[in-house]
This record gives sequence, C-alpha cells and structure tokens, in this order.
Amino acid sequence: MQIYYCEGCELRIDESEFSAESVVKHEEKVYCSRCAAAKGLKKSSSKSSRVNIPAYKKSASGRFPALAASPVTAASVDARTAPHIKRRWKSKETLSVGLIISAVAMALFVVNLISMSNRAEPDTKTSPAAAVNGAGSPAKPAGQPSSSAAGAERLPPGTSAPVEPASKVPPATKDPGTLIQNELAQKNLDAAKAWWKENPHDPWGYKEKLNTIASAYRTAPAGEEAARIISELAIKGEPEDSPLWHRFWKIGGPDGKLGSHGRSIMHATLDGREAVLETHPPALKQPLLIERTIKVPQSRPYLEFSVRAHANRGVKIEVEISGQKVHEEEVNGHTWLRRSLDVSAFKGKEVHVLIKHWPTGWNEEYAYWTSPRLVSKPSNAAISGPNVK
Repeated sequence: MQIYYCEGCELRIDESEFSAESVVKHEEKVYCSRCAAAKGLKKSSSKSSRVNIPAYKKSASGRFPALAASPVTAASVDARTAPHIKRRWKSKETLSVGLIISAVAMALFVVNLISMSNRAEPDTKTSPAAAVNGAGSPAKPAGQPSSSAAGAERLPPGTSAPVEPASKVPPATKDPGTLIQNELAQKNLDAAKAWWKENPHDPWGYKEKLNTIASAYRTAPAGEEAARIISELAIKGEPEDSPLWHRFWKIGGPDGKLGSHGRSIMHATLDGREAVLETHPPALKQPLLIERTIKVPQSRPYLEFSVRAHANRGVKIEVEISGQKVHEEEVNGHTWLRRSLDVSAFKGKEVHVLIKHWPTGWNEEYAYWTSPRLVSKPSNAAISGPNVK
C-alpha cells in the first residue's frame, strides 16, 4: 500500500479516494477534491490521470513525505478531520469548566476569611445597654451561673440581693458632624479655661466666653459643662467693674464700623485711672457711637462717667436715653470731668443709652472715658437733660 498527501491541505489521501477517482493530479502534484475545487482544477477522465507516485517520495513543500497510498475521497477527509475538531472543542470546554471551578473556589475562600474575621472581632455595634437583661443586670453567657444565684448562698436568711442598676453609659456617637462639633466645643472650652487662669480679675469676660460656648454648642458635652460652670460661677460686682467693660457696649460709626480713622482702645491704666477707653471718630462729620441697652433700677437712677479730651484739643459729646437727649457739652484739654446724669424718669424701665463723640475739627480728636455706670447717689451735682420729662 502507498501513502500520499495532498499538496494543498497536506492531509493524507487514502487509497479508497483514488478508487473513487476524487483525487486530482496536476503538474505532478496530488490534490484532494476540496483543494482541487478551491484551485479550480478539474478531474481528468482518462486512466492516465490516476495518481501513481512512487512510495517515500517527498512532496514539493518538503514538509511531509509523499509515500505510496490509496486514493483519497472527500468522505475520508471529513472522517480524518472530525476527530481533530472534536478534540479541540473538548479542550476548550475543559478549560472553561476549570476556570469556573477556580472562580467558585476563590469566592468560597474569601467568604470563609470574612466570616472568620467577624467571629474574631468583638461586637462594637451593640451598646452596653443592649447587653442588659430584663432584671436590670448584665446578661450572662449560657452555662454560667448568675451572680444573684451565687450570692444568695452567702446572704443571711431573710435578706435578698440588691438589684444591680442598668448601665447608664450612652452609646458612642459615630456621626462625623456631631464628632466635629463636640471637638470644636471642647477646644473653645479649653481656651476659655486657659484665658481665665491668665485673667482671674475679669470674671465677666470669662462668663461672656462661657455664654458663647453654651449657646453655640447646647447639645455638646462641652456646652453642657460651660452652662454648669456659669451656674456655679460667683461673680461680685457689675459688668461695669470689668477691666474690659467696653466689650459690653457696641462701639462704631453710624454704619456700625470704625473705618480707617475710628478708634477704640482699652488702656489698663491712664492718668492713675484703671480701664480707660480711648476713642476717635471715624470721619470728620461723623460721630463715634457708644451704645448699650440697660435697665434702670429703682435704687440707682443716676448715670455717671468721667471724660477728657486730648491735650490742648477739644471734642463734643452728647448723651441720649431712648432717643431723648439728656446731656450735651464740649470737652477741652486733658482735665478729667465727672458727669452724673439724672435718669430717674426711666426708673424700672429698660432704656437704650447712646453716647456720641463728635469731632470739633480734624486734629487729634481723641476722647478718654471711664466706665459709664448707674449709681444710687451722684458724686457731684446731678445734671438733668433739657428734654427729659
């Protein structure tokens, strides 16, 4: 038997295909029926066209030996190639199944790791109160005897074990906004306490800082602590006695601002007097306003303060009580003047006190003030304003 190979597809051609005359010989080369049809070669009807190639002769391509073989048919070619195709599809199917199995195994491995980590970590989401049983005592693990049962054996006859109170520890908050607010409140409270240690002579300033914290952070722990400190803080005297009394007054121009020329500076001491406020008008034709709302008590119907101007200069001052002018004068030089204004017409009423500092020129228009306060008796002759009725 001789073996032949197709010059086109290089597949083996059986002898049966030669018998069926389905092989085409062209220029001393052998082609199967498919390759011959693809190349446009036609089969010859003569018997001389039958393939008769010596055994063990190499093909023109030199890759496969052209051995003597039986004729090749199309059916034999399909029969030979089918096993190769099936094996190729089987290999792909086996690879796909292997990938699926690997993916499932990896997923199971990850799930197992997560479950193991959850079992290892303590349950931080449950608040302490959640671990309390109905009797008000912490729940015991299964199989562990309760403390009440164990303690009952040691109690004297006729007595019972006290009931343990439920945990009062609130669950920790995890809201980012709340945590930030609590942190800011605590930071402000710490700053206020540090300021109070450096300024023990000004309890009113400390109270003002605490009031700001308590009102701005009502629900924060630091805000609650600030409110408690205010209730326990024993302050002697009045806000007017504070070395920073000007903070209780609104100071500025008609628009509420000092501007580039306006001035409001507190001097600890000046001319032998404590807590002296230095002011300057914001503009040539604009006054500096010092204002505050206060209640005139029955026992203190006089508004008293001291004032002076800059050396060899003068300023004009006006005082209004709830829109009524009660005093007006020009102050010249650096001599201190004490003024006691009779405001008894406003006893028991809440009034708006407005002090105006007008410039008389525009050359060192400074004025200096002590803390305005309500007193029971005037230091000198009281002045009653012309518009007070």
